[in-house]
Amino acid sequence: MNIIYIRKSTNHQSYNRQLELLKNIEYEKRFIETDSGKNDERLEFNKMLDYIKKYHKKNPEEEIVVIAESLSRLSRKLSTVIETIELINNNGAVLKTLKENFDFRNNSATSKLLIAMIAAINQFEVDQLRERVAEGMKSTKKKIGRPSIPSMKTKRALEIYKNNTSNLSNIEIARLV
Repeated sequence: MNIIYIRKSTNHQSYNRQLELLKNIEYEKRFIETDSGKNDERLEFNKMLDYIKKYHKKNPEEEIVVIAESLSRLSRKLSTVIETIELINNNGAVLKTLKENFDFRNNSATSKLLIAMIAAINQFEVDQLRERVAEGMKSTKKKIGRPSIPSMKTKRALEIYKNNTSNLSNIEIARLV
């Protein structure tokens, strides 16, 4: 039996790319959610695990395959990907990803290495993006700078200067404030 898992991180993203890749696959159940891969408490993912667990108890001999577009749909965090695959396996199912063309039916050392490498690359991409955004923001602050807020004394001096009917000098205005 096949189960489809589809996830996007934000409402600004689309499911279309994943749906297109998964359109020719026959499946029993499909779980779709909008939630960050950083979030460990994903509602639809947890519903999927519960469904697998119950199905496996009723049909222990039947193979259950969770199909995802890619490992990054599980999470972009290395530790979470490994933990997620273990959760799927411990609940009586196996994971298959289409993008990487991986079928994790066996729990070999090679499979674990490949999972770790791809998950590490996914996490690296996120970390690198975060660093670039932080650098860009820092660079923008240096170029633009924070606008200064005139103090009360400065405001008062400007007011006197603009309304200077008694022809006070700048030094005399400064002494007044």
